[in-house]
Amino acid sequence: GPDSFLDQASFLDPAGAAAEGVYITRPKLPLSERYPEWQKRYETTYRTTLPEFSFIPQAYDAASILMEAAEKVVIKRKDGSLLIGRKALADAIRSTDYEGVTGRMNFDAAGDRTDVVTEIARVVRGVVRTTE
Repeated sequence: GPDSFLDQASFLDPAGAAAEGVYITRPKLPLSERYPEWQKRYETTYRTTLPEFSFIPQAYDAASILMEAAEKVVIKRKDGSLLIGRKALADAIRSTDYEGVTGRMNFDAAGDRTDVVTEIARVVRGVVRTTE
């Protein structure tokens, strides 16, 4: 199942004994040393605790990469409008070497992140255990 199965209240408790033996996958991403500082800024800004199982840090990095790539390739027209070519944007993202909240990121020719490792966990006696 997906990483949302790691949540006690929405999956493990309601599933009870039926959750036994379920495998759960999620990306295992390195967190940079800046992550605690970023988390504190997030929680101060939004006045809420960052959910334990969340892709918010990854979404933040993705948006940052996209905006930086767009700034590199944007064409400013005489009328004030902006043009961002699809291929130019894709090429800029694929050539990215970015140190973000979730660690260093690089991309392959297909645009996929090159350093993602999938973490596999399993429910054993009602507890999620990571299998490494």
